Amino acid sequence: MRCRCCTRGPIACAPGTSSSATGTAIHGLLTASPHWTVTDADRNTLTAELDFGRVPEYMAAFPLPHIVRYTARIEGSTLTVAFAVRATGDVDVPISFGFHPYLTLPDSDRRGWQVQIPVARQALIDERMLPTGETVEVAPGELDGALGERTFDTSYPVVYGDQPEFVIADERRRLTLKHVSGYPVTQVYAPEASQFICYEPMTAPVDALISGDGLRWAKPGEDFEAIFSISVENC
Repeated sequence: MRCRCCTRGPIACAPGTSSSATGTAIHGLLTASPHWTVTDADRNTLTAELDFGRVPEYMAAFPLPHIVRYTARIEGSTLTVAFAVRATGDVDVPISFGFHPYLTLPDSDRRGWQVQIPVARQALIDERMLPTGETVEVAPGELDGALGERTFDTSYPVVYGDQPEFVIADERRRLTLKHVSGYPVTQVYAPEASQFICYEPMTAPVDALISGDGLRWAKPGEDFEAIFSISVENC
């Protein structure tokens, strides 16, 4: 599920932005936000910040002041993305955000792609694609192999290892998305006939702001940072 409920926090959840299939909220307050300020940039690195607490319409929807900092760095054939939240008020800020990297292999048919999806549990959902609170076990390597005609729109609240690597590859190239730190959850999205797959690093399970499951907090004056990377190599 790709954020079918309004529970990913201010980063990826917006009232009024909904799925046409279910009518539930799907995308975020900061989608295409004009309030970002670039604080540092050079040939390989870009850093930008957004002071959430200074935007009235954001605070009306999520009244917890904080600053978010986004840093993207390219070294060789690897892109590393670090995202930090600093609580700037006198209240703790819940940490529930994620990213939606769309990955593809140009001039290659997805039916021939090999995937590695190191997840340990899958969340069960209802007819609205909202989590029921139940999960089922996924055996090691169960989802690995040819992508073929398989489709995904699925939340996995438990991954294998501290730095799991999610892979798509063909006979020429290999793309690897790595949860470097701070991302214990993932979602996978590959709809029918798509020529892409999304491996979506998440800091907390869907519905965490309501259930409290797996939810962490940034205390006033403290930073929380999560990092993922995407690398490409020739086979």
